[in-house]
Amino acid sequence: MRYGVHKTSPRSLLSLTLVCLALFVTAGCGGGGGTASTNNGGGGGGGGGNAINLRGVVRDFTGSGVKNVLIEVVGTSLNTTTDSMGFFNFSNVPQTIARIRVTRPVATGYYNVAQYQAADYDLLSCSLPLPALSIGNNTLNSEITMYGALDPNSSPPPPPPLSGCP
Repeated sequence: MRYGVHKTSPRSLLSLTLVCLALFVTAGCGGGGGTASTNNGGGGGGGGGNAINLRGVVRDFTGSGVKNVLIEVVGTSLNTTTDSMGFFNFSNVPQTIARIRVTRPVATGYYNVAQYQAADYDLLSCSLPLPALSIGNNTLNSEITMYGALDPNSSPPPPPPLSGCP
């Protein structure tokens, strides 16, 4: 049997390249991010099993959940508000994020100061650090505790940090 050189036309090469490209693109895309009114997880593919989820809770000093706290993932458009029990959840978070921004609920008597990881944060100028994120479910390693005027066990808030954020 003789082996010879088979000529391939440029049109065949172009067709083969387009088919390979189409297969690569469709196989590499995830299921898409969730898009809800909270903008939680929108804006990208689901990662095909590489999704990073982030959960946390905001409470007051009585241990009650604080609802309607705005939580934003710094450096992205992801944001959500806490539910009636103070919990929040993000899906499809980029693994490289390092901080979240917390905004107190409007007209509720809570101050712009919260405690997180045994430090007090001025919520108007400081964002909160996140632990390193891994693929799968990630939970904040500390609750976020709001100082609030409606909380009978809460003393007045401490002054904001004097030398920047903790």
